[in-house]
Amino acid sequence: MKRGEGISTRSEHREESDLVGNSVLHNLLVQAHQVSDQINSAFQKIGVSLPLARALQFVAMAENSVTPSELAEELGRSPAATSSLIKRLMGDESVLVTVDSDDRRSFRITITEQGLAKWRQVEPVLKEVEATVNGDYGVARLKALAADMGDLKTSVQSRIG
Repeated sequence: MKRGEGISTRSEHREESDLVGNSVLHNLLVQAHQVSDQINSAFQKIGVSLPLARALQFVAMAENSVTPSELAEELGRSPAATSSLIKRLMGDESVLVTVDSDDRRSFRITITEQGLAKWRQVEPVLKEVEATVNGDYGVARLKALAADMGDLKTSVQSRIG
């Protein structure tokens, strides 16, 4: 190999850095992450994470028990991340997990009295955060943004996998 071959120069790194810094996708992801962090900090004040709050909401508001797959889909999380969340909810006795009588390979999740009490503590914070975001940004704009993000997700899934 000749001297300098295969080694990036500072100007090449600067060009790559400029591409990342000026990337609309990069900026979108950074902003989304920062918004999520801000919202999550409101929930950390009462000792829960945003995903945990949303899981409590979904299980508490469900007419019947829910499956891990239903919870994962509702939260937009992977099965592994959802499994970890379910274990935390079980650990603090917020949910009861029972084997599904129709399919012994799966189980169903039901809120407990302790889980309902925690949900009642979380619910006002969730409502306040949603009201603040809705008021500051506008419900119509948020719906349009959510629809656009859904379209983007579908496009990325179909092209990248």
